[in-house]
Amino acid sequence: MSTIHISFPKALTSITAADCVVAVRDAVADEAHADQASESANQQALKTLGKIAQCLADLEAADTQLAKQVGERIHQAATQIAQTLLNDATLFQDRSLKFVQIALEQIDSPGAKVAYVHPSCLTTIENWIVQANIPSLSVAQDASVLPGDCRIDCGDTGVAATLDAFFECLSQQTHTTS
Repeated sequence: MSTIHISFPKALTSITAADCVVAVRDAVADEAHADQASESANQQALKTLGKIAQCLADLEAADTQLAKQVGERIHQAATQIAQTLLNDATLFQDRSLKFVQIALEQIDSPGAKVAYVHPSCLTTIENWIVQANIPSLSVAQDASVLPGDCRIDCGDTGVAATLDAFFECLSQQTHTTS
């Protein structure tokens, strides 16, 4: 036997149906129960959304703090690297030697050449000239030349090899290939 549920807005006193059981329910009570369940679900949803919003705020705060810490560590590392590089005379001497070699390749003149370097790089270049057996090249100190840079003069021809010029050349090569 089947049960049929028919909701009416008002309570009925009697219903007759053949071959079935009829249950009479109070539609107003059912609607109140549904409203109460809906209100409870809404309150639960609001609580859940509140918790989600709090979690997102916590994540954002943690993200901001983490980004700040990473920035501070990067700054510390960059400062340490810069201090190390600025205080390492060997780097300047090595770069000066390399720049003298590059500048010499640029001068085709067979005449006597003078390499001007910073006083801190003078000994390194003098030793290299002796080892490389280049009698046409002499070295002189020039305090106006930055450590690591050099300038080579040969009569009325001269070549300056500086870190700034090196970076500019790299920049131009990068823009040309892009």
